[in-house]
Amino acid sequence: MGQEPEAGPGSAVEPGLKPEIDAWLRNSGLVVTASDRAARALAAAFHRARRAEGLLAWPAPGILDWKSFVRPAWEERSRDERLVLNPTQEQSL
Repeated sequence: MGQEPEAGPGSAVEPGLKPEIDAWLRNSGLVVTASDRAARALAAAFHRARRAEGLLAWPAPGILDWKSFVRPAWEERSRDERLVLNPTQEQSL
């Protein structure tokens, strides 16, 4: 397997954090992951990269798992009284 390219001057290349995603997050971009575990892993890699750069503080990255992204989007756009079912309600149907 090949090595990931350097992200550029002043930025650390963190395993699991591609330079494009790192740049996107640093510019206030939003990344949606498939699971909460993936979101936590990406956030941890982002924070490790900032610490490796010697920073003491930085803005929180915009990383959400799919469920955390979809529910507020649904509620924001829902124009009627339909509700999103929780897992127990889904199973009963």
